[in-house]
Amino acid sequence: MPTARLRRPLKHCLLSINLKLRNIVASKLILDWSPKQISGWLKTQYPDDESMRVSHETFTEACSFKPVER
Repeated sequence: MPTARLRRPLKHCLLSINLKLRNIVASKLILDWSPKQISGWLKTQYPDDESMRVSHETFTEACSFKPVER
């Protein structure tokens, strides 16, 4: 079955799960920081906390969702 190989488990967006991370990212975006800047800053501010890291690719994924039009 070729379609069975294409199916992947549903993955939750990291920014929707981690409220603290989402708020920090949002505050930096308001200040016009780039995703790469935010990602680098998080690594320096939270070097021992993997839950506070997000790649700049995650921003692209999180921002690419379009709202459902009604």
